[in-house]
Amino acid sequence: MSATTNGKRPAYTAAQRDAILSRGHTLLEAGAGSGKTTTLVGKILHALGAEVVDGARVDRPCELGEIAAITFTNAAAADLRASLRARLRAHAATDPDRRWRRLVHEVDRARIGTIHAFCGRILREFALREGLDPAFGLLDAGEAADLREECARARVHAAAGDGDPDVSELVFRFRPHGAVRLVRDAMEKGDAARHAVARWCDADGRARTADLRARVEALGGTWRAHDDAGAALAAAVLRLAADARDEFDRELERRGALDHDALIHRTRDLLRDRPDALASIRRRLAWLLIDEFQDTDPAQRDIAYAICGIPEALAARRAGTPAPAGCPTLCIVGDPKQSIYGFRRADVTLWSDVARDLATLGAPAIALDTNFRSRAPLLGLVNGTFGALMPPVGDAAAPDHEVRYRPLVPARHYAGDDGLVELLALPDGESAPERRQEEARRVARRIRAMVDEAEPVLWDGAGERRPARWRDVALLFRSATDVRLYEAELRRLRVPCFVAAGDGFHATREVRDVRLLLTALADAHDDRAWIGLL
Repeated sequence: MSATTNGKRPAYTAAQRDAILSRGHTLLEAGAGSGKTTTLVGKILHALGAEVVDGARVDRPCELGEIAAITFTNAAAADLRASLRARLRAHAATDPDRRWRRLVHEVDRARIGTIHAFCGRILREFALREGLDPAFGLLDAGEAADLREECARARVHAAAGDGDPDVSELVFRFRPHGAVRLVRDAMEKGDAARHAVARWCDADGRARTADLRARVEALGGTWRAHDDAGAALAAAVLRLAADARDEFDRELERRGALDHDALIHRTRDLLRDRPDALASIRRRLAWLLIDEFQDTDPAQRDIAYAICGIPEALAARRAGTPAPAGCPTLCIVGDPKQSIYGFRRADVTLWSDVARDLATLGAPAIALDTNFRSRAPLLGLVNGTFGALMPPVGDAAAPDHEVRYRPLVPARHYAGDDGLVELLALPDGESAPERRQEEARRVARRIRAMVDEAEPVLWDGAGERRPARWRDVALLFRSATDVRLYEAELRRLRVPCFVAAGDGFHATREVRDVRLLLTALADAHDDRAWIGLL
C-alpha cells in the first residue's frame, strides 16, 4: 500500500512485514505499485525502534543519522522524506518519548537523496586527501554533454588527420558528424569504453578479432564475413571514446569541476584506495537503503559493496571464516523488469549478480508482488502479455541477460470489473503508416462513441458506474512521433483535446502566430516574422 500523507499505519502484506523485520542484508524485488515506499518507511521506523509490525522491536535502535537512503531522483527523495515525516509525526503523537518529536525535526537533515548527492557529500568531506578542491563545481547535464561533444569531435578530427586507417574508414562510412556521435555516445557509457578496450583490443587499440569470434560463437551466434570490418570499426569507436574521456577528465580537472559520472567514479576510487575514509563512513552508518537498484551501474554497485563490506563477507564465506563486523546492513529495492530501459547504463545482469552474491551470504530475496495501483483486469492483461514474452521467475535455464517475469497480484477485486479492458484489433496486410492512421481513426471514433452514447464505463469509487466525460480520457504513447496524427483525428471528430507533453503545444498554429507577432513587435524590421505572420 502506498504511504498516505496523514501518517496512518498501513495494513502490510506478509511480504512487506518480512521486509520490514529483516535484520540482515535484504533484496526486495518490488513490482509496480507494490508499496515499496511504504515498506521502506516502515523499515526505517523499525530500525529507529518503533513498533511497526506484530509488536516487534529491534534490540538496538539506531539514530536517523545512521541511515542512508539513496533514491533515483530528487522527487523520489522528497516523497520519501514526506512519507517518513508523516509517519514519525503520527508515532510521536502516541509515544510519550520525546525522542520521536526530535526525529521529526531531523528528517530534513537525514541522508536521503540521490546517489550524486550521497557521493558529493563524501567527496567534499575527503576532498583534500584526494587532491580535490572541497568547493569543486558540478557540471549540469547540458554542460557535460557539450564538453563530451567537444572532446569527441577533437579526438575524431585528430585521429583522422593522423591517417589512422580505421578512423578514416569510420568517418567515410558514417560521415564526420556520425563518427563524432558514435564516439560521444560511447563516452556516455562511463567506464564501459575503457573496459571494452582493455578486454577486446590489443595494446595498440586494434580489435582482437579471433577472441571476439570465439566469444560470439560460444554464445551461439554466427561470425559473418563482414564482421571483421565491423569489429575494426567498433574498436576504433571504443579507442576514440576512451581517449576522448581522458581528455574530458583533464578538462574537468583544469576547471576544478566534476560531472555526474566523475562524481561517482571518484567516490568509488576513494572508498577502494583509502581504507581510513571507508572506515570512517562505515562507523557512521547502520543501514544503507538503495531504491531503484535496477538502474544501478557497476560503479554504484561497487560503492554500496564497499560501504557494506560485501566483498569481505563473500571472501569470508568462501574461506569459512566469520564475516567482518562493523559494516552497515544493505537493503536494495528494485524491479529488474525496468532495467530494460537502460537508465544510467542499467543492466539486468548486474541485478542477477548482486542477487547471487546476497543469496551466498544468506540474505533473503523478498518479492513485493501485490499491486495496490491497478485493477484486476488490467493486471491480467499485463501478466498474460508479458508472462508469455519473458521467462518466468525461477527459470534457471534462462540466461542472466533475460529478465524474468513475476506476475502481479491485485490487492483487491471489485464487482463489475468485466469489460474494463478493450482491445481494438487492426486489419492485417497494411503498411505500418496505414495501420497507424487506421489506429488513430478507431481510437478517435471509440472515444467519441463513449461520450456521445453516455456509456457507463467508469467506476466512481463507490461501487457504481457513471458515463464517461472528455476529461476522463488520456492517450499514452510509446513516443511522441505520431501524436499529431492522433490529435488531428480527434479534432476532425470534434473531440476536445490538448497535448500534455512534447512539442504539440508550441507547434500549434495559434502559439506560432503569437510568437511571430511578438517577434515582429520587438523588431519591426524582422522580415521573416512579418512574412510568417501574414
